Amino acid sequence: MDVQKGYCWRCNQSLRGAPKKCTSCATAEYCSTFCLGDDRVRHESVECPNWSAKPCGSCKKIGATCECCGCLSIMYCNDTCQKLHWESHKRDCVRWKKKAKNLASILLLSSTQDYPFYFSNSFANDLLNLESNEMKDKNDLESARQDYSILLPACGDLRQMIQTVYSLPVNFTGSLKFVLNDIDPFVMARNFLLLYMISSSTEVLAPKIASIWLSLHLSEEEYTLLRASLHRLIEMDATRFKESTSDVVDVSAHSYNAMREVWMRWGKLQCHKGSKDCIKLEEERQNMVPPDEESRSSVKSYVCQVPRRHAASIDKWFSDGVIMAKDTPKDILPYYNYTFTGRRVGQSFFAGTNIPSDITFNYCVNDDCVPFRMWDYLDMIKNEDHDSVTEMCHAFTTKCVTITTNMIKQRRMKLGIYISDFLRLQPLLPRNAQFDRIFASNLIDYHKISVVLET
Repeated sequence: MDVQKGYCWRCNQSLRGAPKKCTSCATAEYCSTFCLGDDRVRHESVECPNWSAKPCGSCKKIGATCECCGCLSIMYCNDTCQKLHWESHKRDCVRWKKKAKNLASILLLSSTQDYPFYFSNSFANDLLNLESNEMKDKNDLESARQDYSILLPACGDLRQMIQTVYSLPVNFTGSLKFVLNDIDPFVMARNFLLLYMISSSTEVLAPKIASIWLSLHLSEEEYTLLRASLHRLIEMDATRFKESTSDVVDVSAHSYNAMREVWMRWGKLQCHKGSKDCIKLEEERQNMVPPDEESRSSVKSYVCQVPRRHAASIDKWFSDGVIMAKDTPKDILPYYNYTFTGRRVGQSFFAGTNIPSDITFNYCVNDDCVPFRMWDYLDMIKNEDHDSVTEMCHAFTTKCVTITTNMIKQRRMKLGIYISDFLRLQPLLPRNAQFDRIFASNLIDYHKISVVLET
């Protein structure tokens, strides 16, 4: 949970009086003993271990703050403890560094083999969190007028960018620049298409864009909007596109051409359900989840864990993949959403090359990537409290789209789009480019944070 200071980590309500703190990490704060106990399982699974005081690898005292600079896998009190422990740790240190080096060399091949990540399996974060950082001093009006630049290497879907825009303080009057990078042209083609619709949208169109973003099934109006936007992008090149947006969006010819290949293949798919040659996305979606008892019990377990009043809407989504402004049967939605298609696992290609002609476009959203999980539940319910999670998600996405559209129309938001391996991103960026935030996602699982930041 991306909690602001002064708010409860469980219910997100403003803290009054002395907060109840987690006894292990002393970072998480709660409004009551009830919220502290109710959040224990979630908080202790990841957050608490990350923020709790660590034992020294040498003397075992709690409170170690110095990381081994070789493998980053063990902590020490100070240089003395590290030197005393080196003979014991040396073998493990070399082994971990070798593993990291081998994995990095594999990643440098830039082969894209997994499903495209059109939806993530974790919720979005406010990447600026200005009220806890630059604008922590309420009287600092300069920070509220400042412009901020954010780099998202291996950005995946748009949720982090959109959540950051949504979370801006009401007194913020500056502008934002996002640089979005990903190695996968499928992912960036979908992101770019959505951004194009958002940038040229109106408040009336925002609900339709939310449906195109989230729902496997589309109405006639939504499909018409999607089709028209896709064809306009195919007809343009990078230069004409930048001119059409008055340089709000900067995209290289290489990146635009790579995305156009995806758009053109999407444009050839027959998506009307009554057509003889219609793509079979519903059938392919069902085949993504193996029909064994273990998989069925996994879905059933997920539904059982959510609040009872939301269980029906989530169960329905697992069945039909519909996320609309209101409970709409898929039978009256005549079109499939072709932006849910892409390559399957195992259909690999190297970034920077053309997409091979033998790659077939199939439904490719992994079953652990759930659209309504990309937003924090507390944000969704604060925006619209509803028994249906999918309707809450649609309403919140619509609001986020509207806010982002307004930022772009006010010329307070610019975008840079780059398709490349992030380690080869630097030469593509404007000279002397500087960033206030770099959100590296899981790249630091494979590369030292120093390498990510220096790159």
